Amino acid sequence: MCRFTKLNNHGVISNMLFKMSLPVFLMVGSLVAGMFISEDNKSAMIRSKLPEVTTNGVNSLVYLLNNEPFISSQVQTQVHNFDQSVCLSFRSGADSAERLSFVINTKALKPGTYLLDEPGTAYVHFQLQRNTCLYTSDEFYQGVLTITGHDENLDMISGMFEFLAFSQSCNTAIRCTNGRFSASYKTN
Repeated sequence: MCRFTKLNNHGVISNMLFKMSLPVFLMVGSLVAGMFISEDNKSAMIRSKLPEVTTNGVNSLVYLLNNEPFISSQVQTQVHNFDQSVCLSFRSGADSAERLSFVINTKALKPGTYLLDEPGTAYVHFQLQRNTCLYTSDEFYQGVLTITGHDENLDMISGMFEFLAFSQSCNTAIRCTNGRFSASYKTN
């Protein structure tokens, strides 16, 4: 599925090339920006923006979205089991309008690290409150979900995540870093 967009009369540019190059530009930009801030200062800046890590099901969800902190203690968490996949979803914000979902190609969500790089089988969906942009990961915009704890008897789960995602409808990309959660959840 490669679509072309005509740019004035000087030629065409492929959306696919744009999608492939944007993560590289974002990563290089992060590296270049990081050269001007020492590692100690970076760690201190991030720690000051986000609360401590928890694993006790306190229904917390925190992350940096394009370097802006998001902290929510009012999180509704669900785990949906399907035939060949599991969906871990979070709703937060006013009217639970902010949505973050991870779909993993596995029969059971166990502690471990999952790559989010396959549309339809292993990906992330993200939508902000009052925003019509739906961001998703794919083979070019990838992410990682790490489950650090999962107690199925108590319906509690904790973990970390990072991802790049792209919105086709808004033609923009986002970067989510230092994500972590600890929550009790409902099942389907």
